[in-house]
Formats: sequence, structure tokens, C-alpha cells
Amino acid sequence: MRRIEYENIPSELKELPQWVGWRYITRAGEPTKLPLNSQTGRWASSTDPSTWTSFTEAVEAYEGGLGDGIGFVVTEDDLYTGVDLDECRNPETGQVEPWALEIVDGLSSYTEVTPSGCGLRVWLKAVLPSEGKRKGNIEIYDRGRFFTVTGKHLEGTPLTIEDRQNELEKLHTDVFGTREKKKPGDQVSSGICTRGDDEVVDRARRAANGQKFERLWNGTWEEEYPSPSEADLALCNFLLFHMNGDAGRVDALFRHSGLMREKWDELHGDRTYGQMTIEKAMEGEFDERTPGSTRQRDDDAVQKDMMRIPTSPPVISCANAIAHHDRWAEDGDGQFSYEHRTQKGNTIIVFLALNDSGAMRPEALAYDAAIQILGNLGWLTARLHLLFASYCMEQAEPWEGYISIPIDRIIGDLGIHRRTDWTRRQKIEAVVQDAGLLNSLGVKITWQQGEQDLSVRACRMWDIAVDYVSNPHVGPEDDCPRDVTLTVRPGLWAKNFLNPDSPQYCHIPRNVFQMDHYHNPIAAKMSLYLIFQARIKLPKKQPMRFHIGHLLEEVLGGQQLATISADRRKRNRLADHWDQALIALSRCGFLVAFDDETYPMELRNPYLVGEPGSPSRPRRPHGYWKRLMNAVIEINLPEDVVRPLEELRR
Repeated sequence: MRRIEYENIPSELKELPQWVGWRYITRAGEPTKLPLNSQTGRWASSTDPSTWTSFTEAVEAYEGGLGDGIGFVVTEDDLYTGVDLDECRNPETGQVEPWALEIVDGLSSYTEVTPSGCGLRVWLKAVLPSEGKRKGNIEIYDRGRFFTVTGKHLEGTPLTIEDRQNELEKLHTDVFGTREKKKPGDQVSSGICTRGDDEVVDRARRAANGQKFERLWNGTWEEEYPSPSEADLALCNFLLFHMNGDAGRVDALFRHSGLMREKWDELHGDRTYGQMTIEKAMEGEFDERTPGSTRQRDDDAVQKDMMRIPTSPPVISCANAIAHHDRWAEDGDGQFSYEHRTQKGNTIIVFLALNDSGAMRPEALAYDAAIQILGNLGWLTARLHLLFASYCMEQAEPWEGYISIPIDRIIGDLGIHRRTDWTRRQKIEAVVQDAGLLNSLGVKITWQQGEQDLSVRACRMWDIAVDYVSNPHVGPEDDCPRDVTLTVRPGLWAKNFLNPDSPQYCHIPRNVFQMDHYHNPIAAKMSLYLIFQARIKLPKKQPMRFHIGHLLEEVLGGQQLATISADRRKRNRLADHWDQALIALSRCGFLVAFDDETYPMELRNPYLVGEPGSPSRPRRPHGYWKRLMNAVIEINLPEDVVRPLEELRR
């Protein structure tokens, strides 16, 4: 068993639950390291967090005889980058090659010897440029990868992981150079791309969304896609459409695009990354293929990729009830409800009802069943609720009948098509489960608007049915139902509060509504909360200013925030998520302004105040958490959201 020098491993890595074991196997005659789940002993995945564990669990499993070592998984959410320098060290003498020493000295961050003794790994806080991961004896990764960890610190280097964005960018340029973007029709000497394929590229460029295709073809993705992998998928969808689904020709042509890189041919099991990407595109999980519009888009907001979300009182109250199950109250009969009362005395009561669509009036659930449902409500359920309301507003009279929605449209509109850690079956199951939770919601409304009585007796919020068109059973992935449709109808409340001609709606950018809740949990929740707050504040010309403690209480719930505040590690993790949320919102067009008195420079992430480089984890001053909770921040909405709200006000 290899001795791991645990005491040298940076403590900030030990605090994160991103640890795995690893084991040597032989592949194609060469030794290869594969990650292990330290809890189960089975193979782990660098893209599946459910297979990772804490540092303590990984160490206990290794010391108990599992695998050949421990490792840490880097993700796009943690800001860590590993620089591998292979075959640069003599394992007997410890002498390091001059070329490697030059890189180590230039990066000046925590460096350790790899398990073979022949290589070095430098750990940094930095974000890797989009192109180029491996060349010769140098490999650089910042996500989707696990690194072995030995704790064998290289003498003379820091014992801490340092912020080295500028240094990494210089190294990346020195090693990989500046890549020249390919233009449509450019050929390489392989001869695989045919004359007919040139015509495909020209046809795609001339299509209605040809500019978007050309940007992808040239390898420019940063402004439209969160990651290169999603850009790869989008380009494959374009090519599949124009090549009538010919996967072989798509593979050949993709290799001539500006997105082509070594990752395309990386093996994942028995298939390459490229094969998996094309297969995923053929499943239609991210349908970017249609070069023109598949439906009439006569609304400017839709043309700008906006979503029209109703903001009538029952819709927003129900969304808040779903997202904040800690705010439900129990009455004397053991039944739970959420009550929203306005200053004018109007009330909306959301309650849990028996799932009986045939009942004239829904019957409230008993205690045990209600507790189980409340524990499963969350922000994904709230977003599905808003999505159903949005779909219903597409109808002239939403309260009159049912609408049928394909599961793939829902998966795409929720943004969970981007979840690489979920299989298609898991995505379907998540939507179906949350639809079942929505089926259990009832609402009672007492509402007077001027001389108009808009009150609604107790009714169901939604009536939802799931139709498995092909294969209804849940089994192996091959048996995953392909054709699933949800049939939805709103309850009686819709006639008074879900009128398509009503001004009670707002436009939300699709990329904001689809924000990845898994990687950016705070940003995903805050974005919707801020937009709905703007619906209230802007007409009154009130500033979008918030005390951060109150804002996080609204987003997370008081109980969860209190639990986090009592635990130092959880506080540090939430502080990281807070900074990442502000960065994510800024990238989506939100304008963040700090109150200089309560939120001074020392509390702010350097990336958000215009310092060069990319996001990093700053050193935080003493008393940071208490000061952060009392700080004030102003977050204004993107212009394309504000403009429609101002037009509604006029």
C-alpha cells in the first residue's frame, strides 16, 4: 500500500465532498487509473457527484484496502485546476527535469509528486481557456476529471493552492499556442470531408439561424453556451438536421469545425466522447436542429429567446409555497397550509389535497401524507409549476380544456437536458415525480379587486396526467420510455387569474429560467426571486436593494439559513456559492452594485469589481459571515427584462 502524506494535502480540498478512490487497470496494454466509489467499491464517475464522498470516507476506504490510492474530482464549480507534468522526475534521485522546474517555479502553487514518482502535479485556482488540454508531457484540466492525490509535497513550493489565473493563461499560450479558427469549407489533408459536405456547410450558413451555426462552426461558443460540451451538442444537432441524421457524416464533418479538439476521441467506456455526443443529439434531448422556426414567433420577446411567465397572485403564491415548505403551518386537525395575506386583506391559501381529479372539491391530506409531500417540494417543482402556467397562457382560454406537452419540451425548457450526471430516464422520472407533487396542490382564494370579486372556492391547482405512449415501465436505460406526454389543465382559479390578455406576466430570458440548479443553486433561485420582486418594485419606482441576510432567507428559507450559519464549513461553502451566484447573474446580464459602507472592497470577490483574471476564491477577513449578512447590495435586471415591465407599467 502506498503511503499517502495526508498532513500535506491542502485543507480546502479536504473540506469538499469530491473525493474518490482509484485503481490501476490495464487498457490496451497500458496501465490506466480509474476512479472508485469509496462507499460502494464500484467504479465512480468524474461527472456523477453521487459517486463521490468526503475526504474522511475516501481515506477510511483506502486504509481499509480499497484501491491503489485516493483522488479529487475537479468540476466547473470549484475553481481548481490541475497541471500534470509527466515523465519529468527521477523516482530514485528525485531530480526534476529543467523544463518542468521552470513551469513549477512560474506557477508557484502547491505541487506534489504523482503516484508513479515520475511526474508532478501543480494545483491552482484558475479557469482553463476553452481549447487545448494535452500536449506531449503536459496535461491541464479544470473540470470533468479526477486527479490522484498523494500529499508528497515538492519541497520549495507553497503548501497552499494559490490564485494563478494569469500564470495559467501564459502557460497555456506557451504550450498550446493561439489556435486559428477554421472557416466553413476549410479542409485538412485527410480527404474524409466530401464535396457534398461542403454544400451542407454552405446550406447551414444560409439557413434562418445560419449566423448561430457559423459561430459554432468557427469554434466561438462562449457567449451562447455555458460549456464547450453543450456547444458540441448544438453543432451536432445542426449537422444532423442538414445531413438527414447520418451520424457517420456528422462525425467526419465535425472534425473540420473549430470545435474539434482531442476530447472528441477520448474513450468513455467502450465509446468515444464524440460518439456519445452524436448519440445524445440523435435522441433529441437538445433540439437545436431545425434551421428555421418550428412554430410561429410573432412576439418580439420570443424572438429574443424569452419566456412569458404569469405573475398573477395565485401563481406567485403557489410558487413561494412550493419553494418554502418551511413556511407551511399546521392547524388543529393536523392539516398543513401556506397562507399569503395582502395589506388589503386579500388571502390565498395553498394546501395539500388528495390526488383525485374527479372530486368536485379537493379534500385536504392527512398529517403523515402531507409531511412526505412537503419534504419533496423544491425549486425544481416550483419551476415546473411556473412552466405549466406559461404553457397554459399560450391558449386562448386556458381554463376550458387540457393541453398536451411532450416530455422533451419540458426537459428542455427546465434546462435539465444539460444535466450530464442524469440519464434520460432520470430526467423523465424527475419531471414525472414533480408533476405528481403539483397534482397534490389545492388553492382557495379570497380576492376583492375594486368592485370586482375574484374569489375562488377551494379547487385543485393543477390536474395532470402522464401518458407513456410507448414503454410505461421503468427498467434498464434501454427500456426507458421514449414518448411521454403530460396532459395538463389548471383549476378553477385560472378563469380569474390566468387570462392571456392580462398584464400580469413578465418576460424571463430563457438562459435565466434554465439556469443550472445543480451547479449554481443560489443563482438559479435568486434569478427568479429577483424578477418577481422587480414585478412589484419597478412599478412603484422602488430600488432593487436587498440586505443579503434577508435575501438569502427568502431564497433558502429561514431554517436552512440558520442551520448553515451555525456550521463554519457550511458557511464557507455558502459564501463560495454566493460569490458564484453573483458571477453567474452578472454573466446573464444582471447589474450588481455594492453598497460601499456595508459591502466594502474587502468583502467582494475580485472578479466582480473588475480585477483582471477569472473568478477565484478570495481570502476573507475576520468576521466575514456576520458582515456579509448585514451587507446591502443592489441587483438590477437585464435590460431585456426591464423593458417589457416598464411597458406594462405605462
